[in-house]
Amino acid sequence: MTIHDVDESHKTAGMYQLQVFCLGTGSLDIDFSIGDASRNDALRCIADDIAVANMPLEATDSDIMEITIRPSEASDCQIAYRVDRIPSA
Repeated sequence: MTIHDVDESHKTAGMYQLQVFCLGTGSLDIDFSIGDASRNDALRCIADDIAVANMPLEATDSDIMEITIRPSEASDCQIAYRVDRIPSA
């Protein structure tokens, strides 16, 4: 089952990080975007441990953040994710 999350609350310019967690078998294709900035990555799940993908993204002001996580057809896993704004130094 594909996870597709759209957040239409205002995001200020800066660095954001998506973390995706996976436990089980298979793999995930991950797309993360804020406005015009985007990243994609893949994560291979681990049967006896939690696999983690960290995806930082620098974004300008935007009202739309979008996350899509697609498990491979043979995946049998549990998935969690979170997005944090990374404070500037």
